[in-house]
Amino acid sequence: MKKNIKNIIIIIFFIYLLANVLMNKELVFDSFKQSTNILINNLAPSLFPMFIISEILINYNFGTYLTIILGKFINKYLKISSNCFLLLILSILSGFPSSAKNIRTMYESKEINKEEASLLLTFTHFSNPLFILGVITSFLNNNQTLSIIILISHYLPNFIILILMRKKLTINNSNIKPNYKLNFPKVLMSAISNSVSTLLMILGTLSFFLILSEILINNLNINTATKLIIKATLEVTQGLSYLSSLNINNIYKVILSSMFLSFGGFCIHFQIISQINDTDISYSPFFIFRVFHMILSGILSFIIYTLYFSLFT
Repeated sequence: MKKNIKNIIIIIFFIYLLANVLMNKELVFDSFKQSTNILINNLAPSLFPMFIISEILINYNFGTYLTIILGKFINKYLKISSNCFLLLILSILSGFPSSAKNIRTMYESKEINKEEASLLLTFTHFSNPLFILGVITSFLNNNQTLSIIILISHYLPNFIILILMRKKLTINNSNIKPNYKLNFPKVLMSAISNSVSTLLMILGTLSFFLILSEILINNLNINTATKLIIKATLEVTQGLSYLSSLNINNIYKVILSSMFLSFGGFCIHFQIISQINDTDISYSPFFIFRVFHMILSGILSFIIYTLYFSLFT
């Protein structure tokens, strides 16, 4: 009975959505153009090369070589396996949703177990640094200081979560050996193919949530704050862009930008779900810690902003 009610609600909602799509063709076209521009100009240049590089490193079991180079440091201080450390580094460099993509790749190749995969999702939710230092800086009138504060307050909570979660992670650096028989052209073409597929998935979810947010805003008589929440909760890039246009103090822009970025928006959440959907990797810890991440980044951004401008200005 509950399933039937849920299905009926979904059907009614999408009939409503379909009617609005048919009645607001220009709005839909503009939203799709906007999502394409976001992907081509902001996301693809930083994500696409990192998708390829990450998959090649994982295929060649780079985590094993990390054990040789940094094994003692990783085990003694971070207390995580070299494969977990590799996924952490790749997530910092490439940002979401590649973290989930890489976790799935390692999970399917049995380099990490189910518990490790679910826990890794909780502390590898990083926005691409080029996105923060490039796109978000442009949103903030090219104020590099503000974007650096956002970057620190967004990144630091992940390491706090890592400290909280690392006791549950196993340290096993001996189960995987480097594969010397891989065909590099085959690995490269597979990485390119998978990366293109992931970018298309990102474009699809991005377009859907942009269209959805514009339709909701177009049909509801709402104030500026509610409009901002809808935009940022559904698709974070448009939320950050809209936030930058508001006539409010920079401290509020920094705090809200950090919080929105750390939650990620449901567009990012659905991209993560699409990567783990047909596995037994759990999504619920990811969602719970995104709420924690969002609150913590808001507090940290306030503290860092206040300290910086009280000490250096």
